[in-house]
Amino acid sequence: MIREYLEKIQKELIDQKRETEKKIISLENTEKENIKFIELLDEINDPNYEAFTPRTVNARNKEKINELKVQQKNIIKEKSELQNKLYDVQRRLEECQSIIQCEREKETIAQQYQEEDNAEYKIQLLEAQEMERQRIARDLHDSTVQDLTSMLHKIELSMRVMDMDSQRCKMELSNVLDNIRNVISNTRKMIYNLRPMSVDDIGIDVTLKHAIAKIEQEWNRKIEYIIIGKPFHVKPVVALSLLRIMQEACTNALKYADAKEICVVLEYTENDISLVIEDDGIGFNTKKKVAKTKNSGFGLSIMKERVHLLSGEIQIKSKEGKGTTISIRVPNFVEEEENE
Repeated sequence: MIREYLEKIQKELIDQKRETEKKIISLENTEKENIKFIELLDEINDPNYEAFTPRTVNARNKEKINELKVQQKNIIKEKSELQNKLYDVQRRLEECQSIIQCEREKETIAQQYQEEDNAEYKIQLLEAQEMERQRIARDLHDSTVQDLTSMLHKIELSMRVMDMDSQRCKMELSNVLDNIRNVISNTRKMIYNLRPMSVDDIGIDVTLKHAIAKIEQEWNRKIEYIIIGKPFHVKPVVALSLLRIMQEACTNALKYADAKEICVVLEYTENDISLVIEDDGIGFNTKKKVAKTKNSGFGLSIMKERVHLLSGEIQIKSKEGKGTTISIRVPNFVEEEENE
């Protein structure tokens, strides 16, 4: 495999680095010793002591000093060459480590994707879709249908008492008007939850801001929201996927992880758009399979599937008692302007 070959090269580079560093240290020690020795010989060759020192000794000392100075020049040259070699080895080692890390991440993602692409995962996906349909049906039945039925009865009553008691008729019709306004308001909320219009009109950054404000109001918690880079329009399917992931991650953190602080970061770059949701909740062991509760939404597996379908990458880091960080990065699908 490519990674195994690169790891072999990495080991060789590490050995070269260590050997080069040892040589440099040895040369530096020799250089320091030579400097002290030269200083000592220079002191002995002081003209004031020449009368007391045999001339043959003085000559040998000067000769030794010249040898040491030549050696110093060679040491400086060799040390410079070794430092250049060390810099080159370090650069190659960093490049090799970077490529190995990328290969490891690709292998991890491929392994995760392969593990999830099985019958159980497909059943979970279908269950999530059916649960969403069931939720919509329940909301319609419990709110819209009930309100419409109530209005129907009030209108029938108003028609019966219209001639006998006009005041009561007006009162009942007034209640019907209030109910109609409530139905319109609730229906608009349902439509917004299914597909926020702001995704198409004003972009993902503002849509996330509104969604976060709703979560804050519902849970009475403060969520920090940060935008990095210059916003641009992305395809609605990308924006909606990021929105759903953010909503699910924040809701899970508040509902199941007892998070006190949550930070959501949306970053625009030239090549992609990324979303990071970090909380200080109880966390979980990512190696263990998390049991899916009845109302736990589409969960981590569907998050990963959404991101993979967008040709993106997702990382979920969590430790028990240390919180959870979900990082998503998808390609820059810029929405092309229509030229009509």
